[in-house]
Amino acid sequence: DRPKLNELRELVGTEAIDVVVVYCLDRFSRNATQGVILRDELDKYHTLLESVTEDIDKTPLGEAITFLRGTFSQIEVEKIKERTMRGKRARAREGRMSGSFHTTYGYDYIPVSQINGGRRIINETEASWVRQIFEWLVTDGLTTGIIRNRLEALGVPSKKGRHWNKISIASILKNPAYTGKTYAFTCNMKRKPRRKPQEEWIEIPDVTPAIISQDIFEAAQKQLQVNKAKATRNKKREYLLSGHVKCHQCGHSYV
Repeated sequence: DRPKLNELRELVGTEAIDVVVVYCLDRFSRNATQGVILRDELDKYHTLLESVTEDIDKTPLGEAITFLRGTFSQIEVEKIKERTMRGKRARAREGRMSGSFHTTYGYDYIPVSQINGGRRIINETEASWVRQIFEWLVTDGLTTGIIRNRLEALGVPSKKGRHWNKISIASILKNPAYTGKTYAFTCNMKRKPRRKPQEEWIEIPDVTPAIISQDIFEAAQKQLQVNKAKATRNKKREYLLSGHVKCHQCGHSYV
């Protein structure tokens, strides 16, 4: 999605502009098929396309050459993405953590240096609440909703100072980082994030100290399933808007 390109297309659709000037055609679009569609839109609304560095040939042969150039640009983009991803995977295997891990509750983040990757260190104030959250679940069998209410009532600040919600509590309880394990590439980030199979995850060694034991974490996963089963049993009817209408303040579902 390219918001500025979408704005340009809207302007073109109103016939408010006569010419679009690009530095080179592969900056206009690096997808050959999309490039054809965009140029057809310009023609439809009588808008010229001009390039600072290239002559644009509108003959059938010229259009074919432009399409081939777009195809080669698209291939180059995919190669760059693959090389970048290979580098990120290699850094992860070497124990070099990127800055995307810095917001985990219970930890402070030491940024990446030129020699070593980033590291997490325990934030003792937050870590004490992480342990308490797991204790409330494992020992007392409390739901994420009740845990959220307790944290709010006690005035415990979240990482960003916002209200707690059930999703943020669940994300803590399901995060293996608290046992000292850190994984990269756990999600497919194309458009809508989707969790990858665990065998595709890459563990980043020695970057996160443990706050809880593996036994407590596993007990928490079992209790979450127990609580989920109870909640499903106790639901009296299905609601069409269940999970869709959210509170603006805390993010909690109304239904």
